[in-house]
Formats: sequence, C-alpha cells, structure tokens
Amino acid sequence: MNFKLPIEFWKWLKRIWGFLTRIGRIRFWIDQLQRQKEWAQIRENYFLINAPGGAMVYKSKGSPEHYICPACYANKQHGILQPARDSTGESYCPTCNARYPINPQESSTGIVLDSDDSEKTSDEL
Repeated sequence: MNFKLPIEFWKWLKRIWGFLTRIGRIRFWIDQLQRQKEWAQIRENYFLINAPGGAMVYKSKGSPEHYICPACYANKQHGILQPARDSTGESYCPTCNARYPINPQESSTGIVLDSDDSEKTSDEL
C-alpha cells in the first residue's frame, strides 16, 4: 500500500518545526540570562584580596570565611580553595587543581617566611 500525505500536511509540519526551533532558541537565551543572574548573585559575595601568603584570591564577605580560586572565578565557576595540609601554607582548588599561597609558609624551625621573604618567628605574628 503506497500512501502519500498531502502537500499541505508537509507545509504544516514545516511551520510547526520552525515554531519549535524558535521556542528552543528562546529557551536557550532565557537559560543564559538565568545563569548570568545567578553568577552575579554569587559574585556579590566576594572581593579580591592579597592573602597573607601573597596570593591574589577572592575572599568571602560572609560566614564561613573562605577563599575561591581566581582562575575559576574568571570562568564563572566557584572553586573553593582547600588547605593543602602541609607546611607550605598553600591551598588548592579542587576544580582546576591550581595552588595558591594563602597563609605564610612556616619552616620546621618555627620561622614563618612572609611573602616579602622577611623572616618572623611565630611569636611575632
């Protein structure tokens, strides 16, 4: 059985397809605007600082106090820096694996190496 649909049906289907495509594009731009609005709200909660260890990072305005990765921030991501748990005073970003000297480096002798390379004992801090 060879059944052909009328040409009007195909024209109607093409118009419906065009309409659905436009709806998809509109939805895409609405999603983009929503993401920009969400990032603007996140961005308001941080400010750029020079950390005690010498790194330029973003610090939270509220509690709990924390830092976020400037590389991720530039890419509109929210990589919260985690302490490296070693004597370097560095923190790392779990999102991009970058490392930043947040706290001054402490040597095994109790001398803290400041970001300007001057030595201070733990008592002087």
